[in-house]
Amino acid sequence: MQGRRRFALKTLWLPPRSEQQEWLDAEDIPAPDLHENLQDLCWLNRYLGSHRVVWTAVQRLWCAAGAPQQWSILDVGTGAADIPDVLRRWGQQHAIRGLLVALDNHRGVLAYRQGLGETDTSVAFVQGDGLRLPFRPRTFDVVVCSTMLHHLEWHEGITLLREMATLARHGVVVNDLLRGRLHYYAARLLLPLVTRNRLTRHDGPLSVLRAYSVDEVRSMARLAGLEQAHVQTTLGYRLLLVARLSGAQQEVPDGT
Repeated sequence: MQGRRRFALKTLWLPPRSEQQEWLDAEDIPAPDLHENLQDLCWLNRYLGSHRVVWTAVQRLWCAAGAPQQWSILDVGTGAADIPDVLRRWGQQHAIRGLLVALDNHRGVLAYRQGLGETDTSVAFVQGDGLRLPFRPRTFDVVVCSTMLHHLEWHEGITLLREMATLARHGVVVNDLLRGRLHYYAARLLLPLVTRNRLTRHDGPLSVLRAYSVDEVRSMARLAGLEQAHVQTTLGYRLLLVARLSGAQQEVPDGT
């Protein structure tokens, strides 16, 4: 009886994962709609905590590696590259030199960043597929992926994690949404208040329904060979995976 009640509560909280595709995954999005959507995502990442979650996890891996002054990072599925911007500022604060690469497979997304006309060359932009990363093994100290996992199907998520682990010397960080009915309704209520962009308002709630649970990502990580990965809920509505790949295989929690 108790097990049946637990199952009912879990079903009530955790809806089935949606297979509906997000509009952002299309290649023919009108540029004004896409650019406004990317600006919305930057704002949401900043004020809803993703920036802090990612740089805190990267900093902990950096400290665990002995705080080296040379440190390279790859951001897979970079979008508007706000995560690399945050990591670049963090590196400057700690006088860290190294390579920072932002990779995305969407031509329109990369064109948005190039259209900003920035002269800062500290972040290198590359068009490439996260499921077939165009780099040699162990090229980067850390490989990061923020809010991309929910765009992928189960087998693709396993491939992504395996590819990231192959390229990383010290660790892998994945930050994403957490599926849940409460999170879905919160997105439905919040987004019309903060944006008029049709992509953001459509994809935001759908992204929550396409997201994975902590248990699902743990299973995904195990199948990708990341048995040492630490997966947890953070900020109450986000999911964070951190895997330390060098030295003693120990958990590196985010501390949030």
